[in-house]
Amino acid sequence: MFYNGKNHYKGLGMMSGTSLDGVDLAACDFNFENDNWNFEILQAETIPYPSFWVDRLNRVMEASAAELASLNMDLGKYYGKIAFEFLNHHKLEVDYIASHGHTVFHDAEKGFTFQAGNGVAIAAATHQPVICDFRTADIVRGGQGAPLVPIGDELLFNSYSACINLGGFANISYNKDGKRIAFDLCPANMALNFLAQKANLPFDYNGELAASGRIIQPLLFELLHLEYFSKNPPKSLGKEWFLQSFLPILNKYEGEQIQDLSRTVCELIAIVIMRSLFDVQPKEKGVLITGGGAHHHSLLQRIKELSTLPIAIPSPCIIDFKEALVFAFLGLLFLEQKPNILSSATGAETDSIGGCLYLP
Repeated sequence: MFYNGKNHYKGLGMMSGTSLDGVDLAACDFNFENDNWNFEILQAETIPYPSFWVDRLNRVMEASAAELASLNMDLGKYYGKIAFEFLNHHKLEVDYIASHGHTVFHDAEKGFTFQAGNGVAIAAATHQPVICDFRTADIVRGGQGAPLVPIGDELLFNSYSACINLGGFANISYNKDGKRIAFDLCPANMALNFLAQKANLPFDYNGELAASGRIIQPLLFELLHLEYFSKNPPKSLGKEWFLQSFLPILNKYEGEQIQDLSRTVCELIAIVIMRSLFDVQPKEKGVLITGGGAHHHSLLQRIKELSTLPIAIPSPCIIDFKEALVFAFLGLLFLEQKPNILSSATGAETDSIGGCLYLP
């Protein structure tokens, strides 16, 4: 089954982020030549979660063991259905599917992680080999199980000074002394969407809400002094940390205007990013910014104002689907039986080959 030595693959990457915007699907073509992997995104699409799934996934952390087992299988069937329809609609053939799943629990300190979306169900629905459960191999080696994208940054995007993704959480990766360093920075879309939804908006479209606000200095001070921001990497964030550490501080200021809260969170993100770039060696292409937060004009403008390095904004397809692309690439490396998780990024004892393979 393993495809060792192939120089050409077509894979479908599937990514569900903590912000519950939807499932990103990216059908990708990878070609190995001149000792480098090159890629092309053939088709990509975000399938919004129906309200049924948004409600169910929002409540999953309070689910019983039986409810969690049921959700895992049902979500796998749903992922399989949308992947099958996506491939059929675009008349695409792929060698495999690589699915991140939806993170329900992630606590590296306690040594466990769980991404829902059963791989057997996806394989059965799509008639394709499926690679999933990418994080566990790193967790059992003492790593954070995150971030996983740095191997893609290293092998597909290494001409940039650093790569920053503004997803549910913001994260960064860059090369230092021949090793890829990576870590989660702070909440991003998870916090901004939480605030926008209080104003009856699904998200802060173009950052217009934050643009009309002012910085609440005491709130900014409290957030910046959270213990996480003074920790050295490797380190990672999960929804539990957001709920237990970040949100209680934000809620102390719930009497403030939503636009002021949003503006303050944008300032926090920009400051944390600025600090993270102090160690980064400049390259001609600058710092690559991707993820949904790259569409937040107010946040992006503030990042540019504070950054000591040029900021590079790629095509909309790369902005929105880079993570799905990289998960397709992680699946390729799994099939090649080559490391796809870097211990320099996660703090594990060794690099690892993360993933489980399910055959159709």
